[in-house]
Amino acid sequence: MFFFQFRETEVAEPDLEAVCRRYGLTEAEVDPRFGVVATDSRDRLYTILVTAEAASRLGKQLTPGATAADPAVGIFANPEVEPLADAEAPDPKLPGGNPFTC
Repeated sequence: MFFFQFRETEVAEPDLEAVCRRYGLTEAEVDPRFGVVATDSRDRLYTILVTAEAASRLGKQLTPGATAADPAVGIFANPEVEPLADAEAPDPKLPGGNPFTC
């Protein structure tokens, strides 16, 4: 999945259904659990998660030069983040043996 960040100019708080209609996305191309997140509501920036195929299509739909004029708008990577350590495995170098407790 990729982040698609856009500026909303038509409604105060967009819902996922409206965003899908506006950008021609299907239900299968978005993550409904993520929904529409207000990245910066004062600046009217919102983000949704889309599939790789949808990200490719949306990237082609963006007005040429739009991302140069507005670098906050566009497709952004969403790399998987994995824990640095196993929360259950004790680390003898740390006080208490666990990096997730104080």
